[in-house]
Amino acid sequence: MSEKYAIIVGVSSYLMDGATNLPFCKNDILAMEESLINGLKFSPQNIHTHGKQDIVNVNDFVKSIKEISEKVESDDVFIFYFSGHGYSKGDNHYLVFSDSIISTQQIIEYIQLIRTKTKIIFLDSCFSGNFNVYGYSILNVNETVEEFHSKGIVVFSSSNPTQTSHGHPDKPISVFTNFLCTAMQSNLLKRKGY
Repeated sequence: MSEKYAIIVGVSSYLMDGATNLPFCKNDILAMEESLINGLKFSPQNIHTHGKQDIVNVNDFVKSIKEISEKVESDDVFIFYFSGHGYSKGDNHYLVFSDSIISTQQIIEYIQLIRTKTKIIFLDSCFSGNFNVYGYSILNVNETVEEFHSKGIVVFSSSNPTQTSHGHPDKPISVFTNFLCTAMQSNLLKRKGY
């Protein structure tokens, strides 16, 4: 029987000059965690959540992704979710952690190496559409989730390479994460944890 694993990252506080704090990112990860458990039926012990104390260091994230990589089997599902600052420099996008940055492309390439056939990435940050996924076909929107399952990696980003992401105007959460979590828990959209 396959398992579902997730790493959830929300960076609310930054230790670097020029990076403003994003208090709603803490709410984003709490909403995402709840959506995975209640909507998609993830086991809480299979979710690594970073950011409940506002600060997320790159080393803690790298350690977490290595730990989960060792557990995941080929028929499992892996989800990576990030909420926080992102920026582009030239053709490269970076996710901003409390203490440092890491290339989004580097994260995607590492996730591509994880044994599971099904990997889903959600990026809720500015300019997050600036990435490449090599060696996989483009998702056909007419395919069902079941038809796409076990074909590779899919990335959902809150913005294209030139757009910024935003907090919700009426809620202490980001717009992208609000809609994502609503969809994951909607009885009209979900079916048996899918």
